Amino acid sequence: MLDTGAPYMVMECLDGVDLGAWVQQRGPLGIEQAVDFILQASEAIAEAHALGIVHRDLKPANLFCIRAADGLLSIKVLDFGISKITGAADLQITREDSVFGSPLYMSPEQLLSAGDVDARTDIWSLGAILYELLTGKPPFNSDKLPEVYARIAAQPAPPLRIRRPDAPAGIESVILKCLEKDRHHRYQHLAEFGVALSEFAPKRAHASVERISRLVRGQD
Repeated sequence: MLDTGAPYMVMECLDGVDLGAWVQQRGPLGIEQAVDFILQASEAIAEAHALGIVHRDLKPANLFCIRAADGLLSIKVLDFGISKITGAADLQITREDSVFGSPLYMSPEQLLSAGDVDARTDIWSLGAILYELLTGKPPFNSDKLPEVYARIAAQPAPPLRIRRPDAPAGIESVILKCLEKDRHHRYQHLAEFGVALSEFAPKRAHASVERISRLVRGQD
């Protein structure tokens, strides 16, 4: 607090660009680069999940890319403003009839009830983000919000390899598993997701996969 007793917040000053702006300015990412970024984000989210926190608002604009001191590109996960502590009742900020988050990247269960979500809703969002990083467009898109809801609830994502012909079939399968309507059919935790993506990742990203697995094992 200040000497006056007023509270204040100290935030890290970041020099870089968020992935939403990156895609708008430069177009889709290379496959290894996109997978590396998603695994870095997954590492941060796995740490949150280990603490019982679900982000609930993952989107390209909340993944911020900086150049680290070693010269490599590094992803920072931003904006935990509507995150949820699992096992705790939502406060007044989340009513059952309210939608909190960014609909283009929200899971079907989050659209129905912001309070009835767990870590698997973040896995949906990461799959939707990866789809956009590879194609330049989110998987469920429309200029009409009710149409976005309907597509998320009932329609499959447009085939990745129609929009990105050089994408391996395996990475499309990983994304589609993230985007399963029924959360019980998705990856059940980020370690499963990370291992599935590791086949398409650069060698340096394997450290992220290993740390995600350790974080998930620590929850068992």
